Amino acid sequence: MTDTIYFSAGRKYNQEIQKGSTWANQIIKMNNVVNKNGIEYDTDTGIITLEKGQTYRVTSQLGIGGNGDKPYFYAFGLFNLNTEVQIGPLAEALQPGLNTRNASGGFLDVIHTAAESGKYCIRMASNVKADSSSHIRQEGTFLNIVQIMPGTDVLSLRRLTNQTIPYGKTWAGQNIIMTPVNYDRRTARIEYNRDTGEFTLMYHQTYRITAQLGWQASAPEFYAFGLFDAYTNEQIGPTAEALPPNMVTPNASGGVLDVIYTPFSIRSFCLRMVSGVTAGFPSSIRADVSTFLNIVSIPEEKSYMSARRFVDQPFLFPEDYTFGTGVRMHIAEKRGTIGYSPDYGEIKLKGGRTYRITAQVGIGAKLPGYYKFIVGGTDEKFLPYSATVSPNFPFGRPVSSGVYDIILSPWRDISCYCRVEPGGVGYQSVIIRASTSTFLNVVEL
Repeated sequence: MTDTIYFSAGRKYNQEIQKGSTWANQIIKMNNVVNKNGIEYDTDTGIITLEKGQTYRVTSQLGIGGNGDKPYFYAFGLFNLNTEVQIGPLAEALQPGLNTRNASGGFLDVIHTAAESGKYCIRMASNVKADSSSHIRQEGTFLNIVQIMPGTDVLSLRRLTNQTIPYGKTWAGQNIIMTPVNYDRRTARIEYNRDTGEFTLMYHQTYRITAQLGWQASAPEFYAFGLFDAYTNEQIGPTAEALPPNMVTPNASGGVLDVIYTPFSIRSFCLRMVSGVTAGFPSSIRADVSTFLNIVSIPEEKSYMSARRFVDQPFLFPEDYTFGTGVRMHIAEKRGTIGYSPDYGEIKLKGGRTYRITAQVGIGAKLPGYYKFIVGGTDEKFLPYSATVSPNFPFGRPVSSGVYDIILSPWRDISCYCRVEPGGVGYQSVIIRASTSTFLNVVEL
C-alpha cells in the first residue's frame, strides 16, 4: 500500500505585519508543523512545493484578531507563485466585530492537480485593506495538505458567476448550481448535471461531501443549506448555516457542510437551501469567495467515523464553564477500527495510523460571546489553537463559524475528546445545536 502524502501545521504565535503596512498580498506562514510526510514546506517563507501530475487537497482557515472598531475584509486563497495564478475561489475570514475582537472562518478547500512542479502559498488577496492593527492568531489558523491517491473518485466544483433568483422569489428549496473545475469525464464515476445541480453517486461506495456558500445581500437573513436526495427529498446530514450579512458588510460566509455518506443504490443528490429560508431577491451566492463543493471517495480499506447531534446539547451550569463542555455526538456512519463513545464524546484511535479529524460546532446563545472549540486528550490539546465560534451578529442569533481540522499520527492507541470552552463570556443560556453546523468526522488517511 502506498503511504499517504500529507502536511498539517498551524501558528505558534500571532503573525504580525510591519506598522503602516496592509495585509494585501501577504503570505501566511505556518510555523508550527504538527505532522508531515512527503510534502515540502518552508516555515520561514510559507512556500509549499507541489509535484507535477499529483492531485492535492488543500484546506486552510485563518483566525483574525485586532481592532473590533475596524471590521475589515479579510480574504485569502491558494496561489501558484510560478504563474501568479489564484487556484480556486478565495475564502473570506470573518471580520472582528464590535462584540469581539477575535474571529475565524472562511474555510478554504481546494482540490488541485499540479500541471508542473512548483511553488505555492496561502496568501491574502490583493484588495485586502486591513492594516497592522490586526493580526493572524494562533487560534483558528491552520493549513492541511493531502495528496489524493490514484483511483480516488473526485469531483470539485465552484461558481464562475454569482447565482441569483428572480424578483419576488425566495431561496427556500432552491438547488445550488455549480461548475466542475477538476473533472475528467473519461475516468470520473461521479456524474454532474450542470442544469439541475444534481450529482450521481455509486452504490456501496463511501463519499465525503464538503461544501460552503458565500453570500451577498443587503439585509441580514437566515441562509442555510444541506445535502438532499434529489428523488426522495430526504435531507442527509446536518444543515449548514451561513453567517448572515450584517450592517458592516454585505458579504458573509461560514457554516461548512461536511457529510460522509454511503448510498445503498445508485442515486442522485444535490445541495439545496432548506425550506425555512426567507432570503430572496436581490441576495446572491457569490462566485469569487467561499463557494465550493468537493466530493471525494473514501477507499474501502480505510476506516472512518461520522457523528453529529440529533438533539441540542445544553451546557451544564456552572461546571462546564470552568472545565469546558465535552461535545457528545451520535454516530451516523462508521467503518473499521475508529472507536467512539457517544456517552462521553470519546474518540479512540489506533497507534501507527494517520487520521484527519474535522469538526464544527453550532452554538446557540442569548448573548454574543467568544467560544473555543478544541480536540485533545484528557490533559492535553493536540494543537495550541482552536476554532472560534461567536454568536455576535445579528445580535444573538445562534451561528457557527470556525472549523477544526488536523492530521494526527499517534504512535500508540489514544483517546481524545472534542470540547467547547468559553473564553471571556458570562454565565448565560448556551446550547450546542443539533440542527445546524455541528459534526465530527474522523477519516484514516
